[in-house]
Amino acid sequence: SGQIRRIIWCPYLPEDEDTVDDASSRLLALINGNEAQMWSVDMVVNEYGNGQHNSSDISVGKLVISDHKGAVTDATFSPDGTALATASEDGQVKFFQVYMHGSESPRCLHEWSPHDRKPVSSLFFLDNHKNYNPDVQFWKYVVTGAEKNSEIKIWSCETWECLQTVSFLPVLKNDPFPGCPPVAFKICLDLTSQFLLLSDINRKNIYVLQLQQESPDKHVTIVSVSEFATPSPILSMSILE
Repeated sequence: SGQIRRIIWCPYLPEDEDTVDDASSRLLALINGNEAQMWSVDMVVNEYGNGQHNSSDISVGKLVISDHKGAVTDATFSPDGTALATASEDGQVKFFQVYMHGSESPRCLHEWSPHDRKPVSSLFFLDNHKNYNPDVQFWKYVVTGAEKNSEIKIWSCETWECLQTVSFLPVLKNDPFPGCPPVAFKICLDLTSQFLLLSDINRKNIYVLQLQQESPDKHVTIVSVSEFATPSPILSMSILE
């Protein structure tokens, strides 16, 4: 339709097992065109009650981000619910501090063009949701994708420098799929943030990128790329294990 509309939940992980804040697990981002809205389900229910509500009537428990000039393509919460990153077709990625109890617009912590102003197609924080370690800092690294996810970059959220770039280029000679459109990937990240799965929606191929951090003082990098043939192109997927 030309319009991107998505709901993205906060993948909540408590920082301390003794202080679990269930409200953060019920934060969501609503993408609609150039706008991203942050919603706290608990705050809306406490203020307006259960049932159906019109968005235009809600002022408590909703924050609106309208800083992007292009349509918002993706968004992701930090696992503790304190930050939201948004990506857009104008090539910008923006980091916002999440503070739902205020009435002011969310404060932008950092913004940059990770792919030289190419439209950003995907965005992931590299946090381990399967084997949670409270001593490991949240949202220390972020992965961005452009050119329909055929260009992948890993970024440090401490220095905002690009740590690695991986690009998938079309075969110009002896292409096994002649006349096929350019490479375009659907992408997902496993719960441990150790594997990126890319499916070429125009070809019968899946690529698995393995991410690894050799030691606490080293950066995360992609250490291997594996290619697998599939019976048909895969348009949607989720990694369970």
